[in-house]
Amino acid sequence: MPEMEVDEALAARLTELREEIRASTGREISEEELIGKIVGDAYESKAEFADSFRE
Repeated sequence: MPEMEVDEALAARLTELREEIRASTGREISEEELIGKIVGDAYESKAEFADSFRE
């Protein structure tokens, strides 16, 4: 997978999400897995996701 640069704020949010998932499920996930899930969910509801940029 190509590397992607993220700013500190986004990196912190990804870390928080990973920690929340670990606390809720007891499962460690990689940043790649988290981003893949986020993109997959957005892909499944493309119209809603696209509309979220109108707000």
